[in-house]
Amino acid sequence: MPEPNLNEKISRLEGRVAALEKKVSVSHSKKLPKRMLTTEEAATFLGMTVDGLRGLTYKKLIPYYKPNGKNMYFDVDELVSWQKKNHFEPIYNAAEGKD
Repeated sequence: MPEPNLNEKISRLEGRVAALEKKVSVSHSKKLPKRMLTTEEAATFLGMTVDGLRGLTYKKLIPYYKPNGKNMYFDVDELVSWQKKNHFEPIYNAAEGKD
């Protein structure tokens, strides 16, 4: 088999570089945190059932989005803020002992 010429070698290398660049960009995009969650993902995130979460959305007690009028989406930061909404201070510090 004859030795590939310089143009063929360059073409092969360019193809390999393009494939590597595609793999690198895909792997970087997978590492980005997901900002919007589906109903099922949000229910798991909050540790509740899907029906329980839907009940909260029906009563408008939790923030959500319906961009297409059908599917609901939840912003992670808003869910964390919602979870922290009713904060209760402990009566005493366990390390200090009871009052």
